[in-house]
Amino acid sequence: MKSPVIHFVPLIFKDMTFLHEGSKTLVDGLVNIEKLHSVAEKVRKIRKCWSRPLCLDMEASPHHLQTKACVLQFQVIDNQNLLFEISYKLEVN
Repeated sequence: MKSPVIHFVPLIFKDMTFLHEGSKTLVDGLVNIEKLHSVAEKVRKIRKCWSRPLCLDMEASPHHLQTKACVLQFQVIDNQNLLFEISYKLEVN
């Protein structure tokens, strides 16, 4: 995909946590370069995707207008109880 890309942040956190906790930073008193290289590569990918600002005033193709409308309707829900209720309702029984 071309930049900018909107990432699914929980997936980024999961990947970074796996990289951090999945291997030791020090091995036999030496720095684990492979681990640090993997973390740096992940950060580079994220920065590349965010290298250009998100411009919602793109050409007026139907696809771009649909994407713009979707992004403008995003809402942040920070109430854990409400999130639990919504998740429970969406579960397949």
